[in-house]
Amino acid sequence: MRARLTWLDDLTGAQAATWAGLFRGSVAGESRPRTAARLLTSVLASFPGHGGGWSSLLHARIAQGHALVGDTVGADAALATAQRYRQPWVRFFDIEITIARLWVAAARGARAEADRLAAEVVTESRRRGARSTELVGRHLAVRLGARDQAEALDELAPDLPTPRAAASAAHAAALRDRDVPGLLAAAEALEACDLELAAADAAAQAAVVAREEGRTAASVAAAARATTLAARCEGARTPALQEARSPLRISDREREVAILAAEGLGNREIAARLHVSVRTVESHVYRACTRLGLPDRASLAAYVVDQPEP
Repeated sequence: MRARLTWLDDLTGAQAATWAGLFRGSVAGESRPRTAARLLTSVLASFPGHGGGWSSLLHARIAQGHALVGDTVGADAALATAQRYRQPWVRFFDIEITIARLWVAAARGARAEADRLAAEVVTESRRRGARSTELVGRHLAVRLGARDQAEALDELAPDLPTPRAAASAAHAAALRDRDVPGLLAAAEALEACDLELAAADAAAQAAVVAREEGRTAASVAAAARATTLAARCEGARTPALQEARSPLRISDREREVAILAAEGLGNREIAARLHVSVRTVESHVYRACTRLGLPDRASLAAYVVDQPEP
């Protein structure tokens, strides 16, 4: 897809740069999240009212870019703008907002919330009869670790006879079957679709499956493949990559607490955000520090920020 955008270089006229930035930013997507956020931000001023009817969509995609590199503050700001400009009669934009919320949740370690939002994308897509966005939602669920999407994606693939649909279905089947070679083959297929971050997730899942089965050499090789793919993605972070890079596991809730601490929230603020007691937050911090051999809360916060980098 990126190679086919060379025609943008020949555009002329006052709006040439705007349309080039819009298309290139959209295509950069999650595999080039910093580029996507930068290019889409650069074109906002060219639209009436800094986006006009497009503002919700553009800011949702900008939020996705920020969230994928761990900039939850920037993501929250862009997401709030997307919500403010939301136009109820353009429901496709709602799905983009939901995907942005999913990546923000994932960036904060809120895995259950990210899973719920992936299901919301699927439900809304099915309600609208939007098979292509249903496929995106189901594949997002697979990338988050869902093992129950293979049958549905197999049913979708014939209706969407594209390499992406086939690769998504293959990824789901391989994850369901804990098939390490199958996951690596799916990574190759997704990479061929210019979906490097999704490919990195498939390879990362292969590394985790192999590690859980005690196949150290296979795990190391798959993790190296995931790292190579992720290195092209401008520092993007996903739950699958985090899991592959963390040989000593902490729970999803412990990671979520640590990420909120890294954002500067105190224990009382974290407790309010997660609707738990302060004592529960303190317990999560203590257990995570113990498991990771870290001396204090600040070290834990630094760990979850630094760990996902390639």
